[in-house]
Amino acid sequence: MPETRMPEDTLARALRDAGRDLAYPPTPPISHGIVARLEADRDRRARPRFPVVTLWSRRRLLAVVAVGIIGLLALAFAARLVIGAAEIRVQPGVTPSGPPLGPDALGDPIPVERVERDVRFPLGVPAGPPPDHAYIFVSGGGKGALLAWETSERYPSLPGTPWGLILVELRTDQGTLVKDVGGFDDIREVRVNGRASFWIDDPHQLHVITDVGSETFRVGGNVLIWSRGDVTYRLETSLALPEAISLAESVR
Repeated sequence: MPETRMPEDTLARALRDAGRDLAYPPTPPISHGIVARLEADRDRRARPRFPVVTLWSRRRLLAVVAVGIIGLLALAFAARLVIGAAEIRVQPGVTPSGPPLGPDALGDPIPVERVERDVRFPLGVPAGPPPDHAYIFVSGGGKGALLAWETSERYPSLPGTPWGLILVELRTDQGTLVKDVGGFDDIREVRVNGRASFWIDDPHQLHVITDVGSETFRVGGNVLIWSRGDVTYRLETSLALPEAISLAESVR
């Protein structure tokens, strides 16, 4: 399998975000054991052996510390992938929970023209029939759009919803969509319009982060995530990967 390379801007953003969330392990409780050992040696009038290991140079010590930090950053980066406003977290053993992302969670639909006016960026629509429903959701200081197509022969049903296709659009600087998957095998790096994108074809969780907290939804469909300019797209479908990529590349 050929090696895939992540774009430098995506890698830099992921490493920067990982550094902010890096949690160092707590110091192990060893002081009581050391004190007890020293008191026992003193009672036996035993003199501890002088260490025979030479002290490391400062340069060597700094090199080891640097390697350790790089290793921790690599682990943190490996557990979190970012494209635009979408973040995928790998959490082994996670069990998808929550309701499906359907109309009950979004309120009443509104005309596409009004959605576009409220989110303040041009909405992209794939080739084919126009969306049957449009919604606005608030996410971390900005507004995103959700376009939905009803189940049809063209768009097979998405589990737990009345829809056959969902397209979420969110400006990169106006919110965050977080996904939890159970392992790296659930994520595949693909290309949309020549740019690195992610494909998830196993059930997982979607967290929509808002100003008042977050909501968690269970996703049973296939999901393709990509970005173009300052907008991030999330396509949920029952279609296979080739058809999903073709649909994504037709978004205009």
